[in-house]
Amino acid sequence: MLSNFASGSVQKRVALALSAVLIGSTFTYGTSVSAAQSSLEANVVLEGKVQSFDQPAVVKNGAILVPLKAIFEKLGATVIWDQSTQTAVATKGSRTIKITVGSPTAYINGKVTKLSAKAESINGRVLVPLRFVSEALGASVSWNASTLTASIESPLEENTLIGATTISSSINTGSAVSNPTKGTRVGDITVRYGRHTYASANQKEYDAVMKKVDEALAGYNESQFGGKYNAQFLRYLEGERKTSFAKGTDDYLGLHLAEGAIAELVEDGVPRDLIIKASIVGEVGTKLIQGNSDPEAGGKSAYDTLYEASGDCDANAQVYSAVFDAMGFNTAIMASTGHANVMVQINGDWWDFVSGHFAKVDLKFAFGKGFHMLSQPTTGPIIRKLDYK
Repeated sequence: MLSNFASGSVQKRVALALSAVLIGSTFTYGTSVSAAQSSLEANVVLEGKVQSFDQPAVVKNGAILVPLKAIFEKLGATVIWDQSTQTAVATKGSRTIKITVGSPTAYINGKVTKLSAKAESINGRVLVPLRFVSEALGASVSWNASTLTASIESPLEENTLIGATTISSSINTGSAVSNPTKGTRVGDITVRYGRHTYASANQKEYDAVMKKVDEALAGYNESQFGGKYNAQFLRYLEGERKTSFAKGTDDYLGLHLAEGAIAELVEDGVPRDLIIKASIVGEVGTKLIQGNSDPEAGGKSAYDTLYEASGDCDANAQVYSAVFDAMGFNTAIMASTGHANVMVQINGDWWDFVSGHFAKVDLKFAFGKGFHMLSQPTTGPIIRKLDYK
């Protein structure tokens, strides 16, 4: 779970630990890659999906090197290789990237960019520094030192508005999501909401996920707020509390459940209609993951949970992300060893949603306890550890 705080309230969560380091100007904010790791293979997670390459990423002489052609093409770039000059030229939209094996510099639209490590040819494949993927294509990159895993998230397509579809109500979520004018391309997948693929392996899986989400949200109605305790949840918003009723009564129980679910939203001054909307959407997501009968199988995508019943907490968080995205919220996912939680932006702040409970996220505290970004926000600025020191 994430560590969360509401203004004036005590800590609600205890964070699990993980050594995570977001990549910066030297790849290593606070944690370095040691020379002892000079010949280790590394993992690559792209859009939340573990990748398999004929030449794996490596940690060599303190540098994190990833296969250029395979990753650039998955991010939508076209790559041409000149064997005679050992130079790769990649193009995507208005960007042209040129990099030569053994050179300490590369070129992005003709501008010289100094590399933190030289590009290398290993087993016939060109590998480049992980940070260069971010510089060249605007992708979000991070490095998990404890698991030797590089995570890469696509940038938003240029000049593309993204966000909620017509299924969303007109309630302002306080997020940066806006109505789309066209689909956004993330790697090989045309997505509906920002940079999120929900770790889908391909377009077919993504479309299947969104079909399930749309079906689940088709019956969205404010009468779903609080379920059988709708009356008590509404009265909680009006100021009633369980202490006015005898234990064991429906009023006491309903108000007790409301307190556990939405108290921090109420205390934080989140508008009534937005609390109702967020609560209902969260419960829709909870119902969708209830059929996930084999989480130990370790599936990582929303598809794994919704269609294979084999998703772990990463996959469940992707389902929640898809549901909240579809209703106009901005979402992200933070993770630690063996755990992941969806975060929802409400009224300008990030909130953790776990077991029907909303709690405000303290990003500085969470990063300090070793959490890392598994999925960046639907839209808007990426969340970086270095900004919360």
